[in-house]
Amino acid sequence: MRTAPYGTQPRGAHGPGSVVAVSESPDPRIPARLTDPRPVIVIGTLAWLVATGVVLASGDRWASALPICWAGLALGVLGSLLFVVQRRASRRGRRTAQRGL
Repeated sequence: MRTAPYGTQPRGAHGPGSVVAVSESPDPRIPARLTDPRPVIVIGTLAWLVATGVVLASGDRWASALPICWAGLALGVLGSLLFVVQRRASRRGRRTAQRGL
């Protein structure tokens, strides 16, 4: 049995090959507060800062986790810096900047 293409009725519903109008609805828009990356970047970087502080305060107990905390903190700061630079370039209209930041 052959399946009908999207937007058409199966044979016999309204005659062979009849096309049913498909309503054109715009894509649902996601609220801006859910697409803004700034809170995620800030919260993630602050979490690494807190983790680094806890590991430093614990002394030798979690000394093996300290390099991981430093790396996470460095990546958070580097990612934040990269985001700020890309956003500034995008707002200035530079061709090398990513669009939509």
